[in-house]
Amino acid sequence: MNSHTNKLGFWTRLKNWLLPPLLLFWLICLPLALLVYTPWAYQVNCHWNKRCERLGTELSKRSMLEISQFFRHQYQLQSPWSETEQLHMQEVRVIYDSSFLVFALISLLLLLEWRFGGGVAQLGRHAKGSLWLIGILSAAIALLSPFFSYFWMEIFHPLVFDNERWRTTPQDISWYLMPKNFFLRVSIFIALSALLLNLLLIRLLPSHHK
Repeated sequence: MNSHTNKLGFWTRLKNWLLPPLLLFWLICLPLALLVYTPWAYQVNCHWNKRCERLGTELSKRSMLEISQFFRHQYQLQSPWSETEQLHMQEVRVIYDSSFLVFALISLLLLLEWRFGGGVAQLGRHAKGSLWLIGILSAAIALLSPFFSYFWMEIFHPLVFDNERWRTTPQDISWYLMPKNFFLRVSIFIALSALLLNLLLIRLLPSHHK
């Protein structure tokens, strides 16, 4: 009996440690999907991105649609996208595909937690836990923002990719649509969106049984 109780206690503690960061990842994927699978972010950023003007209105609009369709597996990039950036975007698409597969699995875990692990109240407690993590993430982005260019070019990409295909030049469409400040802006958007969604969950999900 004690052994069974200890096992239940262990799994409960493990679940309480794991689900808040998994919920954070799940919340991040929601705004990320908007950015990845629609041209919305590129269109908005072009209001502040003068490189779009250099690319030209027609080519800019077409390229925004093409990259969104590519990530949705509805289009294969071709010229004027350079061969190097086509290969890089294939690598990026694998990362996005994997991320949203994990998103689907986490959705299943959250559904099981709601059904068998304590219901809405337990999910509300996990939402409070993930709020702390989003706060840490937001603070990290704020601290990195003055040095974001260095972080993005010298730390993040060398850690994630084992090649130099991610480096762009004015011969690449990506150079015009996705300057470094684009990624800082979308990082801020993702963090703030996840924060607002997390606060909404806390508002909607009570963290105690009635």
